[in-house]
Amino acid sequence: MFATLYEYWLFFELLRIVQKIFDIPSKGILNLIKESNDDLSLQLKQGKVCSLDGSYTKGNRKLRGYF
Repeated sequence: MFATLYEYWLFFELLRIVQKIFDIPSKGILNLIKESNDDLSLQLKQGKVCSLDGSYTKGNRKLRGYF
């Protein structure tokens, strides 16, 4: 149970960091979350791909990221 909770936490922390750096909107992320029967748990859909793209600009250099 704690391993799963840690994996969820790590996923969302990494996602938050990547979103912040690459200025990625959150709209596509909600497609990864699956409702549960008891309304108290969170499940990530397995086998689903969520492709995100964003950009990061530092000075006159622009980096485009696809995740």
